Amino acid sequence: MNTPENHGNEPIPEEKNETPIIDGVPNDQNDRPIPNGVIEEGKEKQAVENESESKKVPETQDTTSSKNTKPSTIESEKSPEQDPTSVDTKPAKTESHQSHKPSATSTAVTNPASTEPATPHLEAIAGGIPIRVMFIGASITLGDPPQSAYRMQLREWLVALGNPVNCVGTNRFGKFKDNDVQAFPATPIHILYEKAQKAVPQMQPNLIIVNAGSSDCFQEEHWGSAHAFDYTQNLVDFLFKAAPNTTVILSTLVTSTSPKFERCIKSINAQIRQVAADVKRQGKHLVLSEHHYDQGLPDRVTAEFIKPDQMHPTFEGWEMMSEIYKQDILEADANGWIVAPVKNGIMDDGDAERDLEEANKAKEEAKKLQAEAKKIQAEKTGSVKTTPLPQARRLRRGNMW
Repeated sequence: MNTPENHGNEPIPEEKNETPIIDGVPNDQNDRPIPNGVIEEGKEKQAVENESESKKVPETQDTTSSKNTKPSTIESEKSPEQDPTSVDTKPAKTESHQSHKPSATSTAVTNPASTEPATPHLEAIAGGIPIRVMFIGASITLGDPPQSAYRMQLREWLVALGNPVNCVGTNRFGKFKDNDVQAFPATPIHILYEKAQKAVPQMQPNLIIVNAGSSDCFQEEHWGSAHAFDYTQNLVDFLFKAAPNTTVILSTLVTSTSPKFERCIKSINAQIRQVAADVKRQGKHLVLSEHHYDQGLPDRVTAEFIKPDQMHPTFEGWEMMSEIYKQDILEADANGWIVAPVKNGIMDDGDAERDLEEANKAKEEAKKLQAEAKKIQAEKTGSVKTTPLPQARRLRRGNMW
């Protein structure tokens, strides 16, 4: 796979603009999402499989043991015979999950939030305070325009719980109104850090979700995993320095169906886990969000939920990531970490803020049109020449002027 170098140096405009689009997709040399029609076919196939599975449910079912069973929520999981991926990228069976031991490089990992199915959470986060959320990452954070990765789903979930939500960032991407994001295509960790320096101090989010490092692997000949620990450490340390009251959710990376990329991803994940452990020991409000299936946790993105480009999740894969992030937010809330954002002029409701912005733009456009109309009218009026009035005569008073 020939991957041109991309330093992620697309300029950040003074006014927020949509992510540049080339041929209908993000301007990312590695990002060539499958057509929407394929996604729709996948949904129809999912519905057919769900129906066939429901007919095969035995009359009695032992729910006390998970051995030799597939995760119940991944109904579209393919059988091993149908999985065309190599042995290196296939998910381990349930038995191996149970006997999994962390490698020497991940002995200091922090426990990620549990994503076991639970009763629906119906209460607002932190009593209903505004959530000013910043998503930091590359194309896996941007998503495809119809899905917008996991961002739109998380926003709708928080709003449904009763929290005002404003997504903040210097970029915009996705077919929903409040689509501000601090993510850029094909951008490695250290460039994301540089871009964050321009955004976080000004915007002061009280929740930051970081998913960074995939672009380092998919441009391995330029970046790779060698400095992922230092880059991630610098980014996280800066986030807490620039926004001291924030809560950070730091993600490991999802799998890749490319053995080459997968080796890099696992190396970066081990470094991310170490950063998370170090930061949590300092007492900072950080949640490790575990997204790789190799840690033995259920309902993670496996090879069958990766697109043919070997890197981006499918529609179902992004939904799985969204569910993990929901549990991470609930964990942070249970710890009492999420507090109200700083009052700095940013509105609590991102949709309302966008409405106001559009209304102001409409007013400015109306003023411009009105000024142009007046100018045209003045030119028309000025074209009819009138005789200038004679100079006023001086009046005499006696002999004095």
